[in-house]
Amino acid sequence: MNYLKEYRLSANMNQAQLAEKLCVTQACVSRWEHGIAYPEVETAKKISKLLGIPFDLIFNLPSHVESHTLPVYDSITADGMSRSSSKAGSLLELSEREMKMLLPRNDQKLVKSGKERQLVLEPERFFGFYYNESDMFPYIMKDSLNVIFSTTNLYPNAMLLVSLDGKDASIVRLVDGESDIVVITNNNPVQYRHFRVSDLTDGNLKIHGVVVQSRTNYLF
Repeated sequence: MNYLKEYRLSANMNQAQLAEKLCVTQACVSRWEHGIAYPEVETAKKISKLLGIPFDLIFNLPSHVESHTLPVYDSITADGMSRSSSKAGSLLELSEREMKMLLPRNDQKLVKSGKERQLVLEPERFFGFYYNESDMFPYIMKDSLNVIFSTTNLYPNAMLLVSLDGKDASIVRLVDGESDIVVITNNNPVQYRHFRVSDLTDGNLKIHGVVVQSRTNYLF
């Protein structure tokens, strides 16, 4: 059950809590998560309902959860024009489950569906950006594929894909300053820029998206 732990953590449960709700032992849940044993069908149905995990994933069967193949770009101009990556296999595939987990909080939209409010997913706002410039360790590594969620929102204390002073987009780290936005272009603390929020409207700092996941291995 490769996915059980992921869904359990997403539901903010530890093994003991899940075991209590299923009327089994914690050791039993541990064996499931390590693939040593599998639950009975009726218990699997309870797990599926409790954690929202597709029933077929509980038994490691091929999932029918919809996935999306997304573009990967090598560069993006200050005007937003993108150039697709020429590297072999440069396609990014994400399931809707992954996308919902990666959605930035400030860009989440909720709609009422029955008695509950559900997340609105916009797959077209996700894309990959291949980064091969100076290391931003431990945030971004050289030669990495980064999953970007397209947004113009300012995310302080985050990694964003931005254009600085009309140049092509690059990944930078934004942190809060006392009165300004501090943009650190690499790990060298000497090389940074100060921006005010008004600079966004003047076009000096253009936000293309926020990094929601960084993958150090491009072969995916």
